[in-house]
Amino acid sequence: MVSNYLKTELKEDEVIYWLEETSDKHAKKVVESFKELKDKNQKNSIFEHMFFPALGTLLEKVCNKISNSNPKLLDYRKKFCAGELYWEIRNTVSHPVKPLFKNEKSVEKVNVLI
Repeated sequence: MVSNYLKTELKEDEVIYWLEETSDKHAKKVVESFKELKDKNQKNSIFEHMFFPALGTLLEKVCNKISNSNPKLLDYRKKFCAGELYWEIRNTVSHPVKPLFKNEKSVEKVNVLI
């Protein structure tokens, strides 16, 4: 949903530039994956590669550009960053040996997403 919104507000070449210029290694890998598919003539969009970590990085870079069109989106930016809610849940889900629900607090965290 967030990446679909950003697709309406940002140009793909801008996003690639911002992700390449960051120190975020995951964001740089997103660009590499996108370019590999592009080189193989496989139709894809940089926005299709955007997951929580890269979205957090991108939102930080474009906050001034989108603040007027969707100020509430910027409230979510912090939750995408390392150590925050979406990052934590993504890490848990990407490692299936870790339980998603460890205690009542973890249920409350997931409930925020719902």
